[in-house]
Amino acid sequence: MRVHVFAPVAGGPLTQYVAYLLPALLQLVDEARVESVTVTLSRPHYESAFFAEYLEPFASRVSFDVIDLPFGNRFAAAIA
Repeated sequence: MRVHVFAPVAGGPLTQYVAYLLPALLQLVDEARVESVTVTLSRPHYESAFFAEYLEPFASRVSFDVIDLPFGNRFAAAIA
């Protein structure tokens, strides 16, 4: 099984929540119960200070899929 987390919006609470989940998900990888963990982020999220602080420390074990959202940042703001 693979785990995919969709977190397009840059910001404190969502980014912190994903960072809170990752250690438990990576433990499942270590136990061979999960094959991989991928987090999908918008380009603004990936380039944000929130990513650098909370998610980048997991970069050696988590795949980050960076996408360009339709309608740019307005889409991310609409679903936040």
